[in-house]
Amino acid sequence: MIRKTVRLTPDQMTYKDRGKMKWQGLMLSDHSEAIKKRSLAQQKEEILPKARLSLIEIGKKLSFAHQNNKPISIQMNTLKMDNNLQEYNCLVAGNYEDEIYFSLKNDQVIKTPLENIRHLELLDPIIWQRLK
Repeated sequence: MIRKTVRLTPDQMTYKDRGKMKWQGLMLSDHSEAIKKRSLAQQKEEILPKARLSLIEIGKKLSFAHQNNKPISIQMNTLKMDNNLQEYNCLVAGNYEDEIYFSLKNDQVIKTPLENIRHLELLDPIIWQRLK
């Protein structure tokens, strides 16, 4: 009797290689570790609420910044997902009815009513140029 050895490849046995799927368990632990580091970094960068300015004072600063094309930093009354107050570095683009329009560095435009602004301060133009 002659013994014959048959060798089958995984493809012949209808084995489907999961490719990247088989590495998912390894990447999951790295991913969760990265998320923990990121959340710790965000906690360190917690934005403290600044003093609330009167609407008249905010209006004067907005008018000055708009007339002189000066960059400003505004802190809103609204919270982000991480319970920090929203802050924007921007230029005053104008206003329409009750809304004030701001132009961000990435050419995005945001609008908000005057009552939603908590704090406003003028930015140094050199800092504005260095922002991404």
